[in-house]
Amino acid sequence: MKRCKFIAIMLVVMMMFSTVFASAASDPAVTIVSPAVESVVNSDSLLISIKITKPETIKVSVFEEKQLVGEELKSVDVNNIETLEAATTATSSSVSVDGAVTTTSVTASGVTTKFVSEEVMVPETFTSTNTLSFYTKQLNNVTPGLYKVKVDTIDAEGKALYSTENLVVVKGVASEAEKTDLFETNQSGISQFLQNLLKSIFG
Repeated sequence: MKRCKFIAIMLVVMMMFSTVFASAASDPAVTIVSPAVESVVNSDSLLISIKITKPETIKVSVFEEKQLVGEELKSVDVNNIETLEAATTATSSSVSVDGAVTTTSVTASGVTTKFVSEEVMVPETFTSTNTLSFYTKQLNNVTPGLYKVKVDTIDAEGKALYSTENLVVVKGVASEAEKTDLFETNQSGISQFLQNLLKSIFG
């Protein structure tokens, strides 16, 4: 009898841990096509495109990762490599009363920097009823900074089963000189980029 109770308790514990791991994992049926992971956008708009390869419901959220300087929140300086690295490697998250997520990053020199995820759009839910669907949305008037696109796969009660995230650097509208330099630098890679994009969309 004791052995049966022990086995039952162990099964419950294993189920609890498997649920925790599942909620932290990415959904294999959900892919953030745009923006590409850790990409740079030279525009004041942000195109969000999510590919879903089976019937399920997702919740899409977009945050700006802002740096806490004293008591003031400031957009991350996208031209400061050290600040960007600190923001993208920030850990030890905590949630405040108003729901904002605060993360902390400690550099090799021991400097501690805090970042706060500030919501920039009302989260939207989208339900796919096919084996291939796309959610798309364009955010306009986006200011330069570091942004995070988060996609949660949710159940009927709204509980997150999986979570997928991408970070993107928005630099704003490029000048004519920057556009020319960007075109000359990346011209040879355009064909490869298109191939990779089509592959990511259609598998």
